[in-house]
Amino acid sequence: FFFQAEDGIRDFCLSRGLGDVYKRQEMLGVFPYMGLTCNICMTFGVKIARKISYRLTILLGVIAITIIVFSCSFVTDKNTFIFLYAVLFGAISGIMYMLPVECAMSYFPQQKGKISGAIVAGYGMGTFFFSFITIRVVNPYNLVPNPDTKLFSAEVHERVPLMLRLPVSYTHLTLPTIYSVQISVVAVSLKKK
Repeated sequence: FFFQAEDGIRDFCLSRGLGDVYKRQEMLGVFPYMGLTCNICMTFGVKIARKISYRLTILLGVIAITIIVFSCSFVTDKNTFIFLYAVLFGAISGIMYMLPVECAMSYFPQQKGKISGAIVAGYGMGTFFFSFITIRVVNPYNLVPNPDTKLFSAEVHERVPLMLRLPVSYTHLTLPTIYSVQISVVAVSLKKK
């Protein structure tokens, strides 16, 4: 989220220049709930993958996350956004989180710490680098907030939905990504015993 005020953020879907300012506390609940659903569903991911296959679980997860994130960019109701992002996105992320870790550890049973550490570091690096892209998309001209209201101009907050749409369109709908998802779905497997 792109915080725009000390005590509030402008609702990025309703605010098309004249929107309401929601209290920061209302929207900060998204991330703890997303973490909670992610952690709860993490326990089910491997069980689901063992039943229906790792490949199908990852493929369905990528499709679901793509649809959820893209849908969030059009949502105009705060509660719907919280449900989609905190509950559904968190749940699918949790289901998929341990799958590459478990598959990689099955190939390197003597180096489980290094393997799981490398994968989790990769997750973190993605978040780190995407934060720079986010800032460039939402505030490309490095505009500063109004000193009195501490809110950014409409030019900045109207780009937040674009921030949610760009990763979907550039990372999920381009041919290289479609090919890489196909390769990863084919390549992901537990080592046969």
